[in-house]
Amino acid sequence: FISLITSNCSKSEDNPSTNGTSQETHQQQPQKQPQVQQEPPISSWEYELSPDGKTLVRWKSTTRTTLNMQEHPILSQVTTIGIWAFENCKSLKSITFPSSLTTIKNGAFSKSGLTSIIIPEGITIIESSAFSNCKSLVSASIPKSATSIGDWIFDNCDNLEEVTYAPKIVKENMLNNLASLKKVTLLESVTSINEWAFENSRKLTTVIVKAT
Repeated sequence: FISLITSNCSKSEDNPSTNGTSQETHQQQPQKQPQVQQEPPISSWEYELSPDGKTLVRWKSTTRTTLNMQEHPILSQVTTIGIWAFENCKSLKSITFPSSLTTIKNGAFSKSGLTSIIIPEGITIIESSAFSNCKSLVSASIPKSATSIGDWIFDNCDNLEEVTYAPKIVKENMLNNLASLKKVTLLESVTSINEWAFENSRKLTTVIVKAT
């Protein structure tokens, strides 16, 4: 079932009555905002591309935590993330994929430090083990355009809690053996769920099926 949780916020009195007595005014000291260290612009040494510039062969940086491929003049043209391209990139916590992306190859992000992924509409192929062993991954979203999805793409993602899924078929073993999976949202484009799709995902309590 779907539960609806509402909260009722009441506004406290800002100016309580003083009953004729003077009220001591305390001037609040402004709080210091924590400084967020901005990462330097992406350098050419941080990545390796195929000769035609369409495939990201290898991400080399071991310190960058965020990567926005869409805003980079060269990486925004990438159509394929290569085999094991981001393997063991444990410092990488966030990635924005380019809108040109069509393919994520085998094990592309295996053992990386990603915490959340939103794969853009336009992707068509996600190969086996693409995000396997991502121990920090908590949420993932897969678009309708992904028509070819390999096996075990989230294998051993032990902290994955929530998945939003739009491809037509939830294939067998798609979201099974996920120890922390609690919520799956199936969008309107989903038409069938194959056998064992959620097998042994023992904490799964909510599956939302969006109606057309």
